[in-house]
Amino acid sequence: MKIGNIELEWPVIPASGVWPYEEDFWKAERLAGIGAICTKAISLRSRSGNKGVRLWETPAGVLNSIGLQNVGATGFVEKYLKMTKTCPVPVIDNVGIWHWLAVATAEYLGFQTDQDRIIVDARLLSP
Repeated sequence: MKIGNIELEWPVIPASGVWPYEEDFWKAERLAGIGAICTKAISLRSRSGNKGVRLWETPAGVLNSIGLQNVGATGFVEKYLKMTKTCPVPVIDNVGIWHWLAVATAEYLGFQTDQDRIIVDARLLSP
């Protein structure tokens, strides 16, 4: 399967936000059968997320209101970029909160990474 210039060995990509940042999970033996990893949302600046109840169980499942908590683009580069660059499968960066921030974050991360290694998924959410 191919996405842009990136060839995926397997057509499986875990949803954004579900893959942990612990290094052990980014090693080949943990990635068997996975085509790419999608990062948690990355905004230009760090976000603490929503206050109050963030997970709520319902009869139909779980609702979440995390509020896109993340370390921001600079924090991502400092804490996780090395790990994502050595990942044996392609990494999709989920960037942005609103359009202009998504563009700025994507440009920042594009400047900091190898363009043939990282795919930028500008998830453009309306405010």
